[in-house]
This record gives sequence, C-alpha cells and structure tokens, in this order.
Amino acid sequence: KKSLLLAVVLLVAGVCVSYYLADSLSRQISDLTAVANDIARGSSGRNRQIEGATEIKSLSASMETISTSIRELEQRVKDRTSQLELANKELKAFVYSVSHDLRAPLRSISGFSTAIMEDCSDKLDAQGHDYVRRLHSASESMTSLIDGLLKLSRIANSEMHRSKVDLSLLATDILAGLREGESQRDLEIIIAPAVTVEADPKLMTAAMEDLLGNAWKFTSKKTKSKIEFGVTTRDGETACYVRDNGVGFDMTYSHKLFGAFQRLHGANDYPGA
Repeated sequence: KKSLLLAVVLLVAGVCVSYYLADSLSRQISDLTAVANDIARGSSGRNRQIEGATEIKSLSASMETISTSIRELEQRVKDRTSQLELANKELKAFVYSVSHDLRAPLRSISGFSTAIMEDCSDKLDAQGHDYVRRLHSASESMTSLIDGLLKLSRIANSEMHRSKVDLSLLATDILAGLREGESQRDLEIIIAPAVTVEADPKLMTAAMEDLLGNAWKFTSKKTKSKIEFGVTTRDGETACYVRDNGVGFDMTYSHKLFGAFQRLHGANDYPGA
C-alpha cells in the first residue's frame, strides 16, 4: 500500500511538474511567436521580455537584435528618403532658376547677332560673317539645351499615372507632325496597327517623340528614308521598337545612347540637343 501511495504521489507530482513546464514553455513560445508577428507586421518598436530556458532566452535575444536592426534600417531609409526629397527640390529649383536666368541673355545674343547679320552685313568681311554666324549658332544651341534640361526635369519629377495608350495612333500623329515640316522628303513609314500598352501617357509620348524624332533626324540625309514602328517577341514577352535606315552609330559608344545630352554625331550634321 505504501508503495502504491508513493507511486501515486510521484505520478501526481510528475504531472504537476510537467504541466508547469509545459505551461512555462508554452508562454515563452507564445511570446516568441508574438515577437515574430510584430516583426512581420513591421511593429518592430515593441519590446518584450521573455524569461525561461537558456535556449529560449538566446533565441529571444537574437530576435530582439533583428528587431533593433530593422528599426535602425527603417530610420536610415526615412532619413535617406528625406535627404533625397530635399536634394530633388533643390535641384529642381536650381534647374528652373538657371534656365530662366540664362534665357534673357541668350535671347539678347541671338537677337543682336541676327540684327548684325541683317543690318550690317555689307560692313562685315567673310571672317566677320563667320564670327556672327558662330555666335548665333552657339546661342541657339544653348537655348536648345536649356529646353531639353527643363523637359527632362519635368519628366523626372512628374507623377506616374498608368492607363491604356494607343502607340500606333501616337506614332501616326507624331510622324504626321514631322512630315508637315519636311513634306518633300521621300520617306516610307510603316506603323503596326492597334498596338496598345499600359503606361503613363505623358511619359510614353515623350519617349515616342524622342525615338521617332531621332529616326526622322538621322534619316534626313538618305535619298530614300524608312521609319518603322512595330512589335516583336523577346524572351517570351512582347516588345515595341522603332527602326530606321539612318546613319546608325558606332557600337563602341552604345552605352551613351540613352544618356542625357549625349551626342554621337556632330551638331553641324545633325542639330539638336
């Protein structure tokens, strides 16, 4: 009987100890789960104290270290974002200020150089004519660069709004406008029909104007020009392209093709920014 009683007491004690340990471990795991959920939700600023086994404490400390690192990283991102926003505002103000400040003297230079060529042409020798022509050309080139700088600034700071854009219609309108200025050109235009994309209309218009404008400009010296807008498949995805039979470029400098204000051909042969 004594042995039986002792066994029952030990069993009850074991059950109680097991229940206590299980309950303690369960609370620690619940706390760890709560910490993990806090981190997953981004609520990393919440501190929790977890008591218990060494392994549990070590894991808790590691998670707290992760939480602290995340908080520090979030603060760094916020600080860097604020710095970038401030830098963008300052750069935008600088671009507009410089652009507007330069326009007035450039207009004067261009105007006076034109007046000299018109009113004092008979008083200038060949060298004088060349100097005035260069002066006028340089002022026009600078004005073009300023216009490009302002356009680039507006594009870079505009908010994107995506919608359906009919690129075929856009290409048709752009090329029709270019034709009005040079209707005498012998030019073949091919435009793939009904090409639509999801994009920002203003940004897409700017991109198409630049691409088709370049195609128009760099085919200008061809006897028979050809400009094509179409679609193809690349790596399983649909891609749009602008193709022409113009002067082309040296592949050595291909990395400069889409850089701002990069030029691969002389301004005398192909003017523009």
